[in-house]
This record gives sequence, C-alpha cells and structure tokens, in this order.
Amino acid sequence: MNNPLIVTLLFLIPAFLILNEDFSLERASIKSIHRVGDRTSVRAKLAELGYSTESDYENFRYKQLIVSSGLSFSIILFGIFKDSSLATILSILLIAFSGSILLLERNLTQRVKAYRVGIEEEFPAIVEMLTLSISAGESPLSAIQRITNRGSGALVMQLSRVVDEVSSGAPFEEALDALGRRLH
Repeated sequence: MNNPLIVTLLFLIPAFLILNEDFSLERASIKSIHRVGDRTSVRAKLAELGYSTESDYENFRYKQLIVSSGLSFSIILFGIFKDSSLATILSILLIAFSGSILLLERNLTQRVKAYRVGIEEEFPAIVEMLTLSISAGESPLSAIQRITNRGSGALVMQLSRVVDEVSSGAPFEEALDALGRRLH
C-alpha cells in the first residue's frame, strides 16, 4: 500500500461522518440531487412510465448515487491493493462514476422507448375493440371499461387511468385530454 493519502482519506471520511452529529447523509444526498438538477429529462421519462412524484425522482437519483458510490469504493480499494498511482485511480474513478450514471439513464431511456413501442403495438387492437363496442351500442366510457377489465399492457393501463379519473368525478373529455398529454 504505497498510497498513504488514499488510505488516510478512506479512514478520515467515515470518521468525519461519525463525529459530526449534525451531518445527515440523507439531507446531503437530497441537496446533491437537487443541485444536479434534471438536465436529461429524467422527471419526464419517469412520469411517462408512471413514476411522477418527487420521491420517484429522488429514488432514481439515489439509485444512481448508490451504484456509482459502490463502484467508486470498489475501485479505490482495488487501486490501493494493486498499488496503483493516485492519478490512475482518479481517472478510473471519473470514468466509472460518470459511466455508471450514464448507463442508468440510458437504461431509463430504453425503458421509455420500449413502453412507447408497446403502446404503438397495442393501439390498433384497442381501436378495433373500441370501434366494435361502440358500434354495438356501448358508450365510449363503458367500452373503455370493458377493455381495461379484459386487456393488459401499457395502453390498457393508461385507459384504466381514464376510467379511474372519470369514476373520481372528472369529466370524460378532461380524462381523455389528460391521456393525450401523457401519451403525447
């Protein structure tokens, strides 16, 4: 272990956290999450998948922070035991930390794309069922209810939100407008 600076830091950081009674890891991480902001439209992507609350956004960012921190800690330990130089450890840390964050955001983007593809694939069948039900004399709302009771998939879940909103007292037109905004 030829890296006394890294070893010292590894012991000083936890000691600081233990000795500082006012320090809250949760508060510090929330401040960090809000300081970073949402430059990559994570909130919009999460909302499209049905995770629209602030805690959903914070949980996603926590996940990024935990994965990146765990990976960073592993790299530091590996670098110490392999007697790597400080510059090597820091460069690998930078690449791994940013790479893990980008991979998690890329995974979210892929989930959104798959969700959209699922909706597009379901759309013709849903329209056909709606057309048949309405032409048989059902109201549009009861046709949507029938589809949500028997179907499955992303579009069916969105249609069930329409039924729930109307059941909660929202006008049918407003619930459909909200559906259109969610699916843009």
